[in-house]
Amino acid sequence: MPITDEELAVAAARSGAAVLGAMYGASLKRFEKSADDFAASADLEAESAIVDVIRAARPDDAVTGEEGEGRGPRFESW
Repeated sequence: MPITDEELAVAAARSGAAVLGAMYGASLKRFEKSADDFAASADLEAESAIVDVIRAARPDDAVTGEEGEGRGPRFESW
């Protein structure tokens, strides 16, 4: 039985939260995005974990996130 959108959203959020929980209190690398914006290594790793869960369940869906670039076969058609 396919996973519902709601179940997928919860699984993805939990995956990202697990990464952030594991990195809590650690010294994080900082990546400057612009003069007044940055991403931490935890941001990048959490987003990657979230995208991995989504891509595993919905490989044909396009995915875009705040820290990464759009990924997926349908992304180019947007």
